[in-house]
Amino acid sequence: MLDTTKRPMALSEIYEKISRTVDSMKDEIVKTLTQLISIPAISPDYGGEGELDKANALLEIIKNWGFDEVRRIDAPDKRAKGGVRPNILAIYRGTDPNAGKLWIVAHLDVVPPGDLSAWTVTEPFKPRIVNDRVYGRGSEDNGQSLVASLYAVKALMELGIRPRKTVMLAFVSDEETGSEYGIKYLMRNNPELFDTRDSALVPDAGNSDGSFIEVAEKSILWVRFRVIGKQAHASTPNKGLNAHEVAIALAYLLKNTLTTKYDMRDPLYDPPESTFVITMVSNPSTSPNIMPGTHEFVIDCRVLPQYNLDDILRDMDTVANLVKAIYGRVIDGEQLPRIEREIIQRLDAPKPTSTRLGNRKNPNQGTEGNKGNRTKDRRHRRRNIRSLLQGNGHTSRSLVNNRRGSTPTKRVLENTKPNKRHKNNSRTSRYAMNFI
Repeated sequence: MLDTTKRPMALSEIYEKISRTVDSMKDEIVKTLTQLISIPAISPDYGGEGELDKANALLEIIKNWGFDEVRRIDAPDKRAKGGVRPNILAIYRGTDPNAGKLWIVAHLDVVPPGDLSAWTVTEPFKPRIVNDRVYGRGSEDNGQSLVASLYAVKALMELGIRPRKTVMLAFVSDEETGSEYGIKYLMRNNPELFDTRDSALVPDAGNSDGSFIEVAEKSILWVRFRVIGKQAHASTPNKGLNAHEVAIALAYLLKNTLTTKYDMRDPLYDPPESTFVITMVSNPSTSPNIMPGTHEFVIDCRVLPQYNLDDILRDMDTVANLVKAIYGRVIDGEQLPRIEREIIQRLDAPKPTSTRLGNRKNPNQGTEGNKGNRTKDRRHRRRNIRSLLQGNGHTSRSLVNNRRGSTPTKRVLENTKPNKRHKNNSRTSRYAMNFI
């Protein structure tokens, strides 16, 4: 399976050599991770400049590594610094051009820092090492995956090992906000890069020992509702229509209607049922005595693929019409309330990936994806590219310093004793071996 000039080595021996080589690069790995964390790469959708600075730094880091080819493919975006959203492909060619490619896909962008007062160990983009952990925004999502992928291949280079499959390291933009300028852009504009013989590994979900592999995901649907009533003083509510109260009723009925109707359970997913969660809310009221004339909220829907998202949208419209009938009034010649619906994001889930993976007997069941890298996984599968998610999950997304904000440095170094409180991405090279 691997080219060697000496006697053929057993896979276990090869793995041990790779692991020792990776361990020897600990200081370099930590330096690379902290350097990348220190560079903000926030989407313009979140008010950031994009990923250009981080992409340039990464290209500088790997320029003399020995990749057979390094390409940067820019997606135009006039909102971003330099007018582009960069995507980097670092290619390490295999010995068999007919074997297809192994894609390892990580992302450059990170989510915004959030509440800065919640960062108790360090500031988001000033990485700090404490007790063998690296703290900073993006240390887990997706810094450790990116760095683990890089040094897994660098270990192969230093050992003179050529895999049978070509390894394609893809470091993409825009994962956190839909992938339009990232993996979707690559697939849409560079279809020649992809082949049905390819396999894909997306190190962005899993468990602490690296044995968990995601093979399925739910559909995702984000919908914004805008309720238009009429602003009035709170002392004279009869002169207006409280959009906030109408929105509360609409949100309550939507959640309960959808949860009750779409109640199928499938143990392949975690949680096993479809979920409908009210998230963002806003209205223009800035005073306790102002009754708002408009109110917006967003509902995040993660739906089992057995259901059709069009049916859910129709049910949303039915509920909205019911609420309009309940609260309907004519005020100053205008029929109120009005309710507007906007789809922010929609991604229909493909069929689950086959659970036959190399020579692994019974890989663990998959889990629901939050978004983003699941998007990359979804796009791969739509092109009949075998795709798996492995590594760090998003179950701890809301905790800044204890989980999302910190990465144990040894986990990036194939640590054999992963901290149970942190998800582990360090086994990327191990599972990549199954495809070689």
